[in-house]
Amino acid sequence: MTGPYLHDGSAETMADAIVRHGIALSPGDAADVEAFLDALTDTAVTTDTRYARPGKTCEIS
Repeated sequence: MTGPYLHDGSAETMADAIVRHGIALSPGDAADVEAFLDALTDTAVTTDTRYARPGKTCEIS
């Protein structure tokens, strides 16, 4: 949901990540892909305490 993107963090923005995949897209198509990816994100999940990280780490070592 936030940059940097890609497995190595090399893309600062979602638009950079789309370009780095090497598929030739027109600027309009690239914007459509970015809008589609943004639409897949349910930001309500980020504020729902049911999905928060646990308060403490696992004690198993």
